[in-house]
Amino acid sequence: MPNEQKKVRATVSVAMIVKDEVATLHPTLKSVREVVDEIVVLVDDTTTDDSFSIAQQYADVVQLFTWKDDFASARNEAIGLCTKDWILIMDGHEVLHPKSAQILVNLLERVTVGGDLKDTEVFSGFA
Repeated sequence: MPNEQKKVRATVSVAMIVKDEVATLHPTLKSVREVVDEIVVLVDDTTTDDSFSIAQQYADVVQLFTWKDDFASARNEAIGLCTKDWILIMDGHEVLHPKSAQILVNLLERVTVGGDLKDTEVFSGFA
């Protein structure tokens, strides 16, 4: 078909900051690995468990960070490493429910790069 452009869906990164999440990090990262385009995990440098090596099994970017008693600063550092259109912020003990994963995939397929969710069932504009 001439002049037909392929719709390019929006991409999504997951941004996480973790500390001592060995008990839950596998299922957390596994729940999003096949749904998102990039996973960024910052691991607190005072972590005493195997969180760093677990994150390396799933994530595209894994780095140590030094806690400065500022949650927002740590979260923003993780966000700053993300390269995709959208960012999903998760904790190391949260799991993306399979139904939510499908909803996320459906939304990303409907939103083109540079587009937004205005006037969808997620957000609506003012009248």
